[in-house]
Amino acid sequence: MGANMRGGETKVNKEGGIVVKSLSIKMLAVFAAVVLTVVVFTSVPGWAAEPKAAATGVPAPAVKAPKHGGAPASGTAELLDLNTATKEQLMALPGISETTAREIIRSRPFAKKDQLKSRKILTEQGYDRIKDRVIAKQPPGKKAAHKR
Repeated sequence: MGANMRGGETKVNKEGGIVVKSLSIKMLAVFAAVVLTVVVFTSVPGWAAEPKAAATGVPAPAVKAPKHGGAPASGTAELLDLNTATKEQLMALPGISETTAREIIRSRPFAKKDQLKSRKILTEQGYDRIKDRVIAKQPPGKKAAHKR
């Protein structure tokens, strides 16, 4: 490929990878920043493209719903309670802005999670993005006095 980047030399190896020799410190710092940016933004929920469902309606293989139909399986994934979640937790959901998170908090309590649609806080599309990640838990009712 030849010389570039202030005297640095790049070549393509047999596997198709790029081999870079003698980069300047400045170029190495830029390269490291780009790699770090890609890693960070693809690991933050909602920043990377969500896996798309197949045209047949079958879920994408990367995301499997557990048997109870809740959040996508990812080991320790738990459903986020709309009635107790913080603004930051709500904003971590795909498509939830700071304004929407404040509106959810202001509209509490929710008896059912689909009230996000009926109260016009989220559109149908916005609700579909988060419905498998949230729940509207009810506070425990008054318990009968314990017998001693």
